[in-house]
Amino acid sequence: MRKRILPIAIAAVLLIPLVYLAYHLLPVIFPEYDTQTAIVYTLADGVDVTGVAVRSERAISGSAEGGTVGYLVEDGSRVSGGSVVAEIYAGQEQANQRARENALTTELEMLNASQDPAQTSEGNVGVILKQQMQNLYQLQKTIASGYYDTLQEDRAGLTKSANMLQIATGKTPNFDDRIAAITAERDAAAAAVGQVTYLSSDTTGYFSAITDGAEATYTESYLDSLPTADLETLLATPLPQQGGQAGKIVQDYKWYFYFVVDAAAAQRFDEDKDGKVTIDFHYTGAEEVPANIVSITPDAATGKSVVKLVCTYINHDTINLRVQHASVNFKSYTGIRVDRDALHIVKDERGVYVRFGNLVQFKKVSPLFENDNYALLPVQYTVEDPKNQVVVYDEIIVAGKNLYDNKLL
Repeated sequence: MRKRILPIAIAAVLLIPLVYLAYHLLPVIFPEYDTQTAIVYTLADGVDVTGVAVRSERAISGSAEGGTVGYLVEDGSRVSGGSVVAEIYAGQEQANQRARENALTTELEMLNASQDPAQTSEGNVGVILKQQMQNLYQLQKTIASGYYDTLQEDRAGLTKSANMLQIATGKTPNFDDRIAAITAERDAAAAAVGQVTYLSSDTTGYFSAITDGAEATYTESYLDSLPTADLETLLATPLPQQGGQAGKIVQDYKWYFYFVVDAAAAQRFDEDKDGKVTIDFHYTGAEEVPANIVSITPDAATGKSVVKLVCTYINHDTINLRVQHASVNFKSYTGIRVDRDALHIVKDERGVYVRFGNLVQFKKVSPLFENDNYALLPVQYTVEDPKNQVVVYDEIIVAGKNLYDNKLL
């Protein structure tokens, strides 16, 4: 009997530390709670809408039907009446040759600038290295932003600084042979282009390559006269596919944005004291557009209102807007963002549970702003403000059971 008891006792002694470790380590390896790091974030207080952009605009005379269009100016660029805005090619091959000619011309300009004696002397190596690093950072920033409008320009800048470094350090005397070869290729491409048809602006204004057939009909006076129901129908009806037009000219930098809101949202616009808002059209990398409230027109039959905003912000994004989803924001708030699910009420105090080592701490909060998903808390905690105790990088517990202050995890 004693022989049987002894192994059992030994096994029990050996199992005690394993049970102890399991009790304390399993909750760490497989926690029964989820945490989220508190970070500084900006949230906007606004209204989601679908609206229509209206401008003083007219399609450019002349048709591009049957041809390939090559634009000479960018969307949003200001042009004068009579200035050439596009070329029309007989076919795609002719357009390809023009594109090749333009690319080779740009490369020639870069190579000639790369061997400028005033900038490529041996004494400028430090300056060139610094410029090269700046160009590299700018290229990385553009790629990371997801907004690639300046990608080719950034790439050319980096290539130019690398070329200049080769000459300044004596690795390459010049790029004359390369320049001669590219010049011959450029001239051959230009000769292959042949005759093209030019398209000119009829008037002074801002150029856009996109037409949708609503240039003459979607006017300020027309939208001002539309009843609420008709505007809602307009916003829900796709415009017919257009063809043949090569672009348009927006004749005024001032444009309007119309949309329909319910009574609660209309009251918020009506209570906006300075009449200023911003519009976020949700374009990657694009800034919010500043706007002013022009009018709020209620409709007694529907209980809804038509809101009219005026904007003076024109660039390659806004000039091509027509019917567009957007967030119209009254104010933005910056603070420490926490999930609404993490907020609790304990003894009539609002707060969140924070993981501090192996302990749970309850920290009081008084949000600056809240929406359906998040709350923003003041960034700076002070003794004078005991209701805001959360600091940046706190581990906020967003999901867990049986939480209480000073609980051991």
